[in-house]
Amino acid sequence: MNADMDQSTMTTEEHRAWSESLTDDEKTVAHVPAGCKEILLVIAYIKRALVTGKMKAGERLHLLEWLNDQVDTFLTPEMLTTIEPMCDTQIAIMREAHSLNDKDDPAGMASFKVLTSQGVFNKFLVLNPSLLAAILEHDHATAGPEKTKSAEDSPAGDTLATGGYGRGGLEADNGNGGTHYD
Repeated sequence: MNADMDQSTMTTEEHRAWSESLTDDEKTVAHVPAGCKEILLVIAYIKRALVTGKMKAGERLHLLEWLNDQVDTFLTPEMLTTIEPMCDTQIAIMREAHSLNDKDDPAGMASFKVLTSQGVFNKFLVLNPSLLAAILEHDHATAGPEKTKSAEDSPAGDTLATGGYGRGGLEADNGNGGTHYD
């Protein structure tokens, strides 16, 4: 089965089989609430703006304060530090998703549903592995010692050990000095 499958259309048996087929990392990501996924994406987006945007000091300060205010029971300071800025491809995906919102949707639920869907969010994890690292940081911080593992302890097939999430395809520069896989 595939981590990108639409869980809402699965029967109970299909969901059980799907869940059992996931790697530990994929299971961890599947349990991240949609609102938390959105916050992770917005953080990467804002970090990109801070790195590349030409803005006044007050605007920069406002964004930095917003980032600081996001630390809560889900988002730890370590997670915030771990997340890297979005690459050009991620920015393009965000813009396309936001184009789905209309004036009757001030909360942006159309783009929210797309961006936080398992399939699209997984693409962000491939393009920006720091998002997965942040999620795993949270999982390890909230887990007992028996659940915590390092990259060296991960089995060869585990996505943490292979340096990317669900990768398989062409290797390319992600614009952040790293590599992504399509």
